[in-house]
Amino acid sequence: MKKLILFFLIFLSYNLFPQTWEFIPQDSFLQFDDWYESYGRMNISSSIITKGDSTIFVRSKSDTIIMIYDYNKKEIFHILKEDFWKCLKNDSLYNIYKESDIYNLFVDSKENYWFSIPDTLHKITPLFKVTPDTTYLINQIYVRELDSNIYISPFPNRTIRKIKEDKNGDIWLFIVQYIIFNDSLREEFEIMCKYVNDRFETIFMKELFYGYSSKCNFVIDSENRVWFVVADACYIIKDEEVEKMFSTQDVENGYGYFSELALDSKDNFYATTNYLALFKYDGVSFTNDWRISLIEKELNVTRGYPYRMRIDSLDNLWFFGYESCNLYKIDSDGELTVYEVPKVDTSADNQWCYKMYMEIDKHGRLWIPAQSMGKSWGILIFDPDSTRTEVEERKESVSKDFQIFPNPAQNEITFSIPENQNINSISIFNSLGIEVKRIEQAKIIGNSKITISTADFPNGLYHCSFINQADRITKSFVILR
Repeated sequence: MKKLILFFLIFLSYNLFPQTWEFIPQDSFLQFDDWYESYGRMNISSSIITKGDSTIFVRSKSDTIIMIYDYNKKEIFHILKEDFWKCLKNDSLYNIYKESDIYNLFVDSKENYWFSIPDTLHKITPLFKVTPDTTYLINQIYVRELDSNIYISPFPNRTIRKIKEDKNGDIWLFIVQYIIFNDSLREEFEIMCKYVNDRFETIFMKELFYGYSSKCNFVIDSENRVWFVVADACYIIKDEEVEKMFSTQDVENGYGYFSELALDSKDNFYATTNYLALFKYDGVSFTNDWRISLIEKELNVTRGYPYRMRIDSLDNLWFFGYESCNLYKIDSDGELTVYEVPKVDTSADNQWCYKMYMEIDKHGRLWIPAQSMGKSWGILIFDPDSTRTEVEERKESVSKDFQIFPNPAQNEITFSIPENQNINSISIFNSLGIEVKRIEQAKIIGNSKITISTADFPNGLYHCSFINQADRITKSFVILR
């Protein structure tokens, strides 16, 4: 295996410190692929798992079905389809499934593997549970409302969407499924199922909202409650009953359909929408945040949900923009930071960054496959730890205790400067990194608070840098009228 590793140093006008990206080019780890009769493409699916000292990538349309990156050995290992499907321990079944891709790979706390397959039309079952001793083939769910079993729809439209484990070790399944009532009425539902009595049983059903279906449909909190979204509504399920329901329309200036979901260490609920808004529910208050949407609109993106939102162990939220090269971070204090995803340097196109999926490992590093539909280049790894180290080293130079209020602002904004801070200038940049206003030292000396007019500032995100001879600190604010 080649050991070629490339490093990027990314300097952004609105980021305080240099960022380091690691890039592993696909030529250094892809094997010859009989499917393409070449080294092919990565074709990494949405199933990326960070577990222990490894990141696991599930591939499609490839001889290799799984790639495992070992952090300690810094090598990628491959599992071929022909070897993976031997888990069935049955020659007849092996011949049926040996060339099948897999979706929704999930490893539970007992090291059992759960996964589905994308096209079940000519297969026996769409869902598998693989234990160290045997393999279970699951092709039905029990519908409590009908007191009967129904077959999981055998179609290639990804009927099975998500598999997760709750705090009690029970497995939950999200599925989109047609159900026939009274031998005549046929309706399609989004369904939450729970694995009990060696079968999946329906817990909650809601008619499918056509036109939009969430990508990450449920999360489980520390109290073992399931937060399940359907279109613009979120249902909180406790002890198999709906405890509460709320909608994007319940908050001022709220609309759109829920997309990606996350819960922080305090069980605060976060969800993006198809209009790039971020909603937060803390059990009492329900708010929305349009800062990322405003940035994307400045880039002529009027609508579109982020590919991914993930939360790390420090409760930092990470997002992709829709059609920008931006990587966004919102920390637990609500501070927004914008990074740039590196553009891929190829002979054909080096004007765009490629990002479809994202996961965060136990070290807080972001793993991002650099691929698009039909093309791939390698794997990007972003480690924010280097940023935090530099921030800590620079604390003595410029204090972080600057305040900007009100935020969001309308026609004026005030900067509060801590005592004993020798500030040479204050620069304000828009989200594209263009300086729109500068305050010189003469106006700063002796003032602990400076208020400026923002009446001529367009709506959007701005970054304010407080600068001295040795360093700077950057804060963000939003103009929203």
